[in-house]
Amino acid sequence: MLDSLTHDIRYAVRSLRRSPGYAVVAILCLSLGIAANVTVFTPVNTLLLRPLPFADQDRVVNVYTTLERERRFEGSWSYADYLDVGTVGGTLSAVGLVNDTQLNVGGLDEPERVQGARMTASVFPLLGVRTVLGRGLRADEDETGKVMLIGYGFWQRKFAGDPSVIGRALTVNGQPYTVVGVVQDKIKFPEFAEVWLPLEPGELKAHRDWRNYNFVARLAPNVTPAQAQARVASAMQSLQARFADTNKGWTAWLEPYRENVARDVRPMMLTMLGAVAFVLLIACANVANLMLARATNRQREIAVRLALGAGRRRIVQQLLTESVILGVVGGGLGALLGVWGVDAIVGLLPAEMPFWMVFNVDGRVLTATLVMSVLTGIVFGLVPALQASSPRLGETLKENSRSSTGGLRSVRLRSMLVVTELVLSVVLLIGAALMIQSFIRMRTARLGFEPSHVLTFQLAPEGTRYASDSALLRRRDRAVGRDSRDCACGRRGLAARSQLLCVAELSATGQGVRGRRPA
Repeated sequence: MLDSLTHDIRYAVRSLRRSPGYAVVAILCLSLGIAANVTVFTPVNTLLLRPLPFADQDRVVNVYTTLERERRFEGSWSYADYLDVGTVGGTLSAVGLVNDTQLNVGGLDEPERVQGARMTASVFPLLGVRTVLGRGLRADEDETGKVMLIGYGFWQRKFAGDPSVIGRALTVNGQPYTVVGVVQDKIKFPEFAEVWLPLEPGELKAHRDWRNYNFVARLAPNVTPAQAQARVASAMQSLQARFADTNKGWTAWLEPYRENVARDVRPMMLTMLGAVAFVLLIACANVANLMLARATNRQREIAVRLALGAGRRRIVQQLLTESVILGVVGGGLGALLGVWGVDAIVGLLPAEMPFWMVFNVDGRVLTATLVMSVLTGIVFGLVPALQASSPRLGETLKENSRSSTGGLRSVRLRSMLVVTELVLSVVLLIGAALMIQSFIRMRTARLGFEPSHVLTFQLAPEGTRYASDSALLRRRDRAVGRDSRDCACGRRGLAARSQLLCVAELSATGQGVRGRRPA
């Protein structure tokens, strides 16, 4: 078996070297189809398949709130509701709250504005995130702790990896904090955070209708998501009865963290994967047509081999070996082109991406490419091999055998392949046209206002003189100008975030901001 396979490989290589034009065209055609699949499968692998860097990720869930009577998705939690639902015993082994925010970090060579998060001390142990230096947050620091964790990258960038950073006093939004730990490398949770602070809910503790936090949890052993969903929903129903003024109609539901990541992108990713699969099938049909044309010129050679006693199975094996070699070589070139394609796509993405979103061609992508290459060689090579090895010895050895029934069958088969290519091409063209139409409609959709002269920005002044809402609003007025008739600022949550989210209308020249004091 091994000897015959080695012989077939050598024979196939010699045969392809005698027909370099055919080999080059077939390899290029396959490599382009496989490159498209590698380019698309890489983000599919990143977003849908690759494990998240959390311990036992399948047990980690997001817990969302929703308002039943309006059938709308809200998502966030109030601190008071979290304290009540988080005590549901036997269902959730660990629970935590987290809220991403932007922070002004002082006490460095130069102050820096970074993406950060406020969270309960339970969040990192829940996810299995460790510190490489110092300690994590403690539960008794959730409400009043003035300590902070910094990310590994932030530690290297701002402190050159100096271990004496533990105990270092910094300021965050003008308040003093002490560094107590450095979080392990390649972890930014949620998404872009580099600095983590205790939750410090403050006055939010007293307001059940101030839903500002994200709820993460880990399922208890032997508890299914459905069982946990039922217990959490039951707890929310009891809160509806106890606090009708703030909790009426509010319920909760669970979703695996992986599903939260993949939910919005899965339809698009699978659609794109299906589209490039069609491209690969078209490439296979093209190469199959080339093989059928080449098999016509090799009919006498194959007929002689059959006449000398070679079995049809042996002939098919040899021809399939040739096609698989073409597929593997095309797959190798396609993988290289796919890496370049992935790099080109990543170059168009924002510089800031979630820490786990690494678009690289890893072992899973390479394995899939190898399997795809072998299967491709079999797919486009099987039918031509069966056709070429048909035992019509008498007809083939005759001079006029090229016009015999076997030739007609080959022509019909090639016609079927051409029709298949046309059908697949039409499907791809229709899909592309629909996507372009959807894109145009999205770009031209009416938003209800003219966005070209609307500006959004955030203000997060640092220092004790901006501790009150009125001081923040006065700072806003100075930033947007004295005539502030057309600027609206979000006031809710000022005490928690110490920042303003402003929407302002630019002047007709786009050089100034007209503002309006919020009511």
